[in-house]
Amino acid sequence: MPKILFADNDPEMARTMARYLAWQGFSVESIDNPAELLDRLLGDSYDLLIYDIFMHGVDSYDFLRKIREHSDPGLKKMHILVSTPEHPDREEIVLGQRLRLYFINKFRHSGEWATRIKLILGKELR
Repeated sequence: MPKILFADNDPEMARTMARYLAWQGFSVESIDNPAELLDRLLGDSYDLLIYDIFMHGVDSYDFLRKIREHSDPGLKKMHILVSTPEHPDREEIVLGQRLRLYFINKFRHSGEWATRIKLILGKELR
């Protein structure tokens, strides 16, 4: 079962999406404290990080760059889906390509989230 870490400033959003994605067949944990995020990623193995681009107190792209440059091979190969309230601009898209990021609009229907995640992870759609 694919394992997902859902990182979002809004604990209610993280809990709601975690429940929905669990119903879709994923093992999902959530976190709303960016200060604990890297330790959490290093302490366990995840197939996908869903990351709110507006995590408080964090330069998000710098953080995502650090994940990709980290010596831990699990972090380097982990898929990252960036949740953003707007379509990424050209600069973000270019950076996203370099860092192997996927983007999704935060306010999309939950079914679209599940479909996108299944496609990223290569999981059969049901």
